[in-house]
Amino acid sequence: MGEAVREKLALHLPFGLIGLRELTHFELEPAMEGMPFQVLRTTGEEIFEFVVVDPTVLLEGYSCVLRDEDVESLRITNVQDVMVLNIVAIHSHEPQYVTVNLVGPIVVNRNTFIGQQVILANSVDFSTDHVLVDHRPAGGIQEG
Repeated sequence: MGEAVREKLALHLPFGLIGLRELTHFELEPAMEGMPFQVLRTTGEEIFEFVVVDPTVLLEGYSCVLRDEDVESLRITNVQDVMVLNIVAIHSHEPQYVTVNLVGPIVVNRNTFIGQQVILANSVDFSTDHVLVDHRPAGGIQEG
């Protein structure tokens, strides 16, 4: 029948994003029904948009181990307080090539909606450009 109302969440990242420290105020727009991706958009005069995803939706075995100072800074007291968003890079549409940064997630306290982009304590276990979709033709330059 009717469409569910999907509200935008206002998020504050006091330290900005890595490399973009001036970007501190955002809104998170939930994805359409059934879509794992969301849009993280700056508020203010200059608008920047980032595609983000909850990694638990797409990746089995992704464990987000935070450093003690990040837990303290975000005032996280239990795992239910945490919202994790990873930034997605859409390199090309046709052929589709999409990666996700698993090393530097944005961690948000669900109670305060204050967050920060962190480098995981277990960052060596993951990649900054983990491939989600790769429909590029084979036969080009091979890595490895």
